Amino acid sequence: MKRSKKNKLITFEELKELVSYNSDTGIFIWNKRPPTCRKNNTFNTTGYKGVWKRKGMDLWVAGVSKDGKNIKLGSFDCPQKAHAAYIAEITKMHGEFVRHE
Repeated sequence: MKRSKKNKLITFEELKELVSYNSDTGIFIWNKRPPTCRKNNTFNTTGYKGVWKRKGMDLWVAGVSKDGKNIKLGSFDCPQKAHAAYIAEITKMHGEFVRHE
């Protein structure tokens, strides 16, 4: 019988790293988000926000989201140029309130 990775058994030492016990309230608290959580940005392999690599090609794509719609800004030959296009577009969209981390 196969086990999925989701239901993997872990050791007590691994469990101690994931949770801590608050003796005042009697509650266990998760120390970390699970690694599959999107907030950990595990899907971004480029290292640049708003940039991804086009599958099967040596091109990098920049894109933003506005009013619930995805807008592609173009394809570039390196991730730095794609990120520069992303920064320029969000600066134009958000003005002085822009945050580009």
